[in-house]
Amino acid sequence: MDFVRDKRQMAILFENFVRTFYRVHTDYKVKREDIYWRWIAADQVAAGLLPKMQTDISLTSATRKIIIDCKFTPEATQHHYEAETLRSSHLFQINAYLTNLPVGKLTDICEMMLLYPTVDSPLSHDFMDGLHRIKIRTINLKQNWQGIHKDLLALVA
Repeated sequence: MDFVRDKRQMAILFENFVRTFYRVHTDYKVKREDIYWRWIAADQVAAGLLPKMQTDISLTSATRKIIIDCKFTPEATQHHYEAETLRSSHLFQINAYLTNLPVGKLTDICEMMLLYPTVDSPLSHDFMDGLHRIKIRTINLKQNWQGIHKDLLALVA
């Protein structure tokens, strides 16, 4: 029970589950990936202050790259004044990845996904930033294993 109540441990478990699933059940190369800031620091002290950017999951094939950021939060949205919106900090993180992607053949078409677990409030929204597709998705963890398996594969199909 203590493990289930530990949000940090549950977030790590969710992320590891999704990463391992794609490693086992797809042909993508699956890994965590460091993305380095394009900013040029004035000195070593300033350089040391930049936070590390590391993807939760990077899926790569010869023709496609998908970066998935797993978010284990009770709510995928937030309330700003009276409007329901996506969580700005999550969007800022995805935007930082996009802005600082290393130059490469898949960089221009790299896809981003925020993935949230859910048991009752599904989300499926798509956005574009130039050629980059950004997906906001949920995976229903209350369904049976076959449904989870099918849905996770559909997310990257």
